[in-house]
Amino acid sequence: MNAAGARILVVDDDRETLDFLSDQLGQRGFSVETALSGGQAVELSGHGHFDVVICDLKMPLMDGIACMETLTHNDPSLQVIMISGEATVEKAVDAMKKGAYDFMQKPIRMESLFCLIEKALLKHQMDSMADLYEKSRDILSHLDLKELLEPAIRNAVSFFGAEQGCWMSFEGSDLCIASGCGLEDKRSQEAVLALGRAAVQDPAHGSGITDAALRITLLRNNVPAAVFLLRRSPGSDAFTASELREASDLAKKLLEIVETSRLRRSLDFQLSELRKTYDELETSKNLLAQKEKLAKLGSLVTQVAHEINSPLTAVMGYANLLLNTEGLGHSRQKLSLILGEAERCSRMISDILNYARESKPRFRWVTTQALVDDSLQVLAPELRHEKVYVRVDAPSRSVGLAADPDQMKQVLLNLLKNAVYATKGRAQRRISVEISGDAKRIRLIVRDNGSGIAPENLERIFEPYFTTKPGGEGTGLGLSVTADIVRAHHGKIFARSFFGENSAFVVELPVSQPDLCTSLDHAA
Repeated sequence: MNAAGARILVVDDDRETLDFLSDQLGQRGFSVETALSGGQAVELSGHGHFDVVICDLKMPLMDGIACMETLTHNDPSLQVIMISGEATVEKAVDAMKKGAYDFMQKPIRMESLFCLIEKALLKHQMDSMADLYEKSRDILSHLDLKELLEPAIRNAVSFFGAEQGCWMSFEGSDLCIASGCGLEDKRSQEAVLALGRAAVQDPAHGSGITDAALRITLLRNNVPAAVFLLRRSPGSDAFTASELREASDLAKKLLEIVETSRLRRSLDFQLSELRKTYDELETSKNLLAQKEKLAKLGSLVTQVAHEINSPLTAVMGYANLLLNTEGLGHSRQKLSLILGEAERCSRMISDILNYARESKPRFRWVTTQALVDDSLQVLAPELRHEKVYVRVDAPSRSVGLAADPDQMKQVLLNLLKNAVYATKGRAQRRISVEISGDAKRIRLIVRDNGSGIAPENLERIFEPYFTTKPGGEGTGLGLSVTADIVRAHHGKIFARSFFGENSAFVVELPVSQPDLCTSLDHAA
């Protein structure tokens, strides 16, 4: 149901609220009526149908709950959105238990209200269709088209003393025999189809008696929908005008039943699709609420991270100064531990701030070999210390692409650091970086001979805050940040892993960025 066809009743004892909501909803294309009291709302509902009611909870004489219960008693499919300036969780729960579709607190955020109305309209339509379906289910449940037509045609053949009878309908643009009696051989089928096609070519004269045949063309919106045909054996009495009228009445009744059966199947499908759409909207609503909570939490975490970063920098600075002094004795080991733990906290804070910072890529022309070489140079001390061997497999020709060099280095560093961590415990620790591609796409693969990723974790590794590392060793943001960067470059990233043996992270990127290449700096 679109906005232009929806009628909304707004009920509030505050005139300013009524005028504001009426104006905003009217601009959106809804047909709006207003009521200053519950009694007036009930009176209005008696003169016309509404799809959604927006009702204030606290009103004199008849409050919002009583108004809602009266309105929904008369129209069970009506959706009521309760609003209140004195909202509490208890009031919201109570209203929804008593039948409200949802609850909003004043002042009203119109975009949220519009989303809520859209879902309420969908729920209203789905409930109306379900009600119609339930009322007609007992009649329609046994109506299978073939099972319905076969006995009807057989009885018609017997009643009219015919040798053959059939019901023809369209499959696409072709006229086909939907059900027949006495049409066992192909020649008989072709003969009745020829008569049916002749009838639909001239619908105005398609019904009548021809030789030993009686044919009736049935129309839907002035277009041929079906042909009912009866034939007697050669030499038999011709059909009479009275029999034509009786057969025509029978055919019209059959068409009504066939159309009802078709409508039922269409209704089943639409109801199924509406339920699916409604479920998707409910899921989206829950995800949106969760996203808002995460946004607030993220803002708080970012603020805390900034506040912690300053004293942490001082701790690391003074720890470094003290470590450079003589005569520390056993204190040197403790100072080294303090510095190491402070640096670990600093890395965690850096991960959190990088995740919270939404920076768009600044594209320029770079080579993949340069990106890999620069990343390995940054990690060289750690690779030497950890005794990890890295092999780079790259084509002899330089492979370039449009990318943000700093962000792509972050991608490679995250993948390489994860690979270094994954190879711990191996006698020979090996990582390979493979570069390949063509004129359209570049592929980077970072492989390791580590312990692999458990199958149940493989689908979750790019989720924010998901980590398989022991507590305190990671924030779970590295791969999430990596995936965000790759998506911002219009690429994709995925992992392949053999648990207990190895893992490979594959990054695929377009060589060019269609919307941005005109402004690229093509410096290599």
